[in-house]
Amino acid sequence: MKKKKKEIIHIDIEDMDDVYNCFNKNDLSEELQFYIEDQCCRTNSNEVIFRITTREELPEEEKKRLVDTIRRHYGLDVRHCELQIKKNRIINILFFVIGVLLLFLLHNVQDLDFIPEVLDIVVCLVIWESIYNLIFKDFQIDLEVGLSKKIYTSRIEFKKRS
Repeated sequence: MKKKKKEIIHIDIEDMDDVYNCFNKNDLSEELQFYIEDQCCRTNSNEVIFRITTREELPEEEKKRLVDTIRRHYGLDVRHCELQIKKNRIINILFFVIGVLLLFLLHNVQDLDFIPEVLDIVVCLVIWESIYNLIFKDFQIDLEVGLSKKIYTSRIEFKKRS
């Protein structure tokens, strides 16, 4: 069995104020989030190591706070995306079932001339859209979940700049 290569992503921190959101010191800055996600998308490996380099040695409390902030942020991201997937699937399945039922009802009503044909087209579009969303929209969210899980499970190392 082939051993998977772990990729190292370097994060160089000049000032700890750049790490946290300026409005909420318990959340990551948008720039750091973008950098982490961008670098993870560019890796071919499923295992990533973040090597955080700072000017001075960070106290253990600050290291723990930073690791906890990263894990909390991407853990919440995973939970949010998984809830979004469940919600989308329920709504799309509901639309599909309603569309199929309306389609059967419309084909059993032969009295009206033009309204069933218009509704027939609308119902087919609803069914089409629900199937499309089930296949492609959830796939996009699944990719986001995979990226967030990759970041969440990554190892984080700290190193003092030499």
